[in-house]
Amino acid sequence: MLPISTRPPKDLQILINSELSQIDNLLFPGRKGIQAAVQLRPILALAIATRDDLSRVTEKEIRKAIQRRRKGEEWIVIFPEVAQLKLETKGEGIPIYFRIKKDANAAVRIAKNGEPVEGTVIKQEYDWFDKYNLSVSNIAKHLGLSVPKTRAYMFEIDVWSDPEMYGEKRINSICFKRYTKKALDALKKITAQMTIEKVWEKHKNAVMGKR
Repeated sequence: MLPISTRPPKDLQILINSELSQIDNLLFPGRKGIQAAVQLRPILALAIATRDDLSRVTEKEIRKAIQRRRKGEEWIVIFPEVAQLKLETKGEGIPIYFRIKKDANAAVRIAKNGEPVEGTVIKQEYDWFDKYNLSVSNIAKHLGLSVPKTRAYMFEIDVWSDPEMYGEKRINSICFKRYTKKALDALKKITAQMTIEKVWEKHKNAVMGKR
C-alpha cells in the first residue's frame, strides 16, 4: 500500500527508506514491536509481490524480519527485492502508474538456492518447509486420487528429477520427502491431459516397486 498524493515521490526508495527509518525508531530496546510490525507489513507485501511464488504476508515473516533487524542486519539484506523497486509516473495530477519491476538496476541480486555467494550477490534465506510444503498425501487429496495413482502421474512427468518440484531434507534420522506447488500445478495439468487408466497401465510396476 502506498499513500496517494497529488505530488507523488519521484524516487520510491526515498519513501521506503523513510518508512524503514520510522520502523527502526520503534525497535529501540525496551519498546514493543507491535507498531513496528504494523508499519512493516505493507513493505513486506511489496517484497513478496516481486517473487515468483506469490503468497500472502504471514506473521511469521514479519516477526522474523524484525528479529533480524534487531540483530543488526541491514534492511537491504532482509528485503533485497525492495532495492529493485522503481516508481514510474505519467502525466500530471492525481493519476499515477505504479509498476513493480524485477529487472530494475540494482547493486545486488538474489542468489538461487545452492548458488555460491560471490561479489554483490545476496543469499536469500528461506524456510525449506515453506517451499516444499506438500506431502504425496496432500497432493493426492488435491487431485482427488489415491496415493498410488498419484505416484503414477509423478512417474509420467518424472517429478523427482526437478529440484523445483521435489526435495529431500534429512533431520537426524528422519528423511523428509516433500513437493512444491509447482509440482502440484504440473500434476493437475497432466491429469487433465491423460486418463488415469493409461497412466496407471504405463507406470503401475514402477509405482508398486521403486517408490
